[in-house]
Amino acid sequence: MAELRVHGLDFVVESLLTDGVQNVDSALLVSMVVQTMLIKLTKESPKQIKGLERILRVRAMNIFRLHWKSDGNWKNICSTTGQYSALTLTGVNKAGLLGSLFSANIVTAEDIAICLFMLLEDIHFDRLCAIHALLSYADHRLCEPQNLPVLLKLKEKLRVVDPLTNLCLWGPVPHSQALIQVSIRTYCRCNYVSTNVL
Repeated sequence: MAELRVHGLDFVVESLLTDGVQNVDSALLVSMVVQTMLIKLTKESPKQIKGLERILRVRAMNIFRLHWKSDGNWKNICSTTGQYSALTLTGVNKAGLLGSLFSANIVTAEDIAICLFMLLEDIHFDRLCAIHALLSYADHRLCEPQNLPVLLKLKEKLRVVDPLTNLCLWGPVPHSQALIQVSIRTYCRCNYVSTNVL
């Protein structure tokens, strides 16, 4: 809150987003910090709440889009290139951050759907890891009935089979197949979506 008063919203949002993609645990920490800040702002400066939510949402979606769009950064630093590095994990962490910000009521279910469909544009193991991170960090509200069409479409896309090899395109090897199963079961953690549907 002191940083917010001294440096303003832009600085705080950039700091939160930078910190939120550092490692697998940082997305949850940022989500908790944001929730605490919103509670404090309710008491101190209610006008800043909407500004913080809006700027954080727009910038989080933008860093996700810049990384994961078809010609984005992920192609240069993915796990199948010579440039593979910790930056590959940063892309997955960006997905986890979006899921965590959904849990903090910053991004919407529609935003999550946009992110999922962006990830589904290219079949690649890194994107499958990002899908898993996004789903793992989002809370149970993503499983509410109005979001069921997105979940069913996701399941359908992840289970597409190559007609020549009869192998799942997203999971042709055991570790990919296991990640698909875990991602799908992530949705079954709530009362709204039964394992029979997914």
